[in-house]
Amino acid sequence: MGLFDLWDKECARCGKNDMYPNITFHKHHVLKKSHGGDDSDIVLLCSECHFWVEANPKKAKKLGLWVEGYKVDGSLV
Repeated sequence: MGLFDLWDKECARCGKNDMYPNITFHKHHVLKKSHGGDDSDIVLLCSECHFWVEANPKKAKKLGLWVEGYKVDGSLV
């Protein structure tokens, strides 16, 4: 199963899909890889929304697109 199969080629924040011209999708780790995030913590975002999430973590957290903390042995702490 590929990345696009998981999200029907749609941005998790704005809903843009691959029918929009020149759209680029990014994998975004809701829990950063450096904090233990893995493939189960990925959402698909368009490049514009990915930039927004990285620049606005507090607002992104309210939307479920950013998680603070660390994953240790599969559990968030």
